[in-house]
Amino acid sequence: MMLFVALHEFAHIKNRDIDCNFWKNVRQEGLKYENNSFTGINKRYRQEELADQYAIERLGDWHDSSSNVWSNFAQAYLLMNFLEVMENKQGELTSATHPPAKLRKERMLMHAQQFTNHSPPYDYAAFVERLVDTWANEIEEQ
Repeated sequence: MMLFVALHEFAHIKNRDIDCNFWKNVRQEGLKYENNSFTGINKRYRQEELADQYAIERLGDWHDSSSNVWSNFAQAYLLMNFLEVMENKQGELTSATHPPAKLRKERMLMHAQQFTNHSPPYDYAAFVERLVDTWANEIEEQ
């Protein structure tokens, strides 16, 4: 999972995604929610999607088989599922700079399928979702 995070952040550096004026405005004015989207955030969300896509593709560079790519993908997908559970429980986003976790995990799955040219040999996404549901239920039981 750390490899995914490192590659994601490297993509921001590579793509020169630093926009100081955008963040200065966010700090001064906050994000405004209009017409079911945050004004000014669409560009930022696109940057995050591209960074996720880059990380998924680079995970494939580290392995010689698509099943290994998918097993590494499952770790990043696990993180997005955890964040989605938190967002659902809190009723708010876990990050002011990233898209909702549900959207990120859907896009990550799509990119991974495109990158490997097929669905995984094992349904990693369903496995991860079942696992996170089980763990989320444990939280509610306490």
